[in-house]
Amino acid sequence: HVVCDHSTLQPRGQTVLATRKIYAEAVADRKNRDLGRIEVEKINCPLYLFSGSDDQIWPSAAFSELVAQRRKQHGQEEITTHRTFPSVGYDLGPVLGLPGLPTTERTISHSSTGFRLLLGGKMGRQSRARRECWERLVELLTV
Repeated sequence: HVVCDHSTLQPRGQTVLATRKIYAEAVADRKNRDLGRIEVEKINCPLYLFSGSDDQIWPSAAFSELVAQRRKQHGQEEITTHRTFPSVGYDLGPVLGLPGLPTTERTISHSSTGFRLLLGGKMGRQSRARRECWERLVELLTV
């Protein structure tokens, strides 16, 4: 969880916001970064990290790489997989990113502010990445 005050978001004439920079700035502050730190090295099971290089919500590729590196430093490299998909945005997970769901809408309404947020990514690549993520998740759960 990253400490980020969404109350300061202003649309400034835009109808769609990209919040990636806000999260990057929030974690640049060491105090914020430490407050949001999850002890991933204590997760004692295989971990798949999927991220999109064009995630406009937050810098998921960079954050996922930090998680992978911390697990590697604690001897968990063999049970940690990080896959960054080029030109793919935020919605990869099982809530927003089930395979077969439309990828034509590249924005989402923020639940507490009502702002439209840019997800990032290109439709075709998003669809293929969702399918691969789903296949890896099913593979992980059926082992």
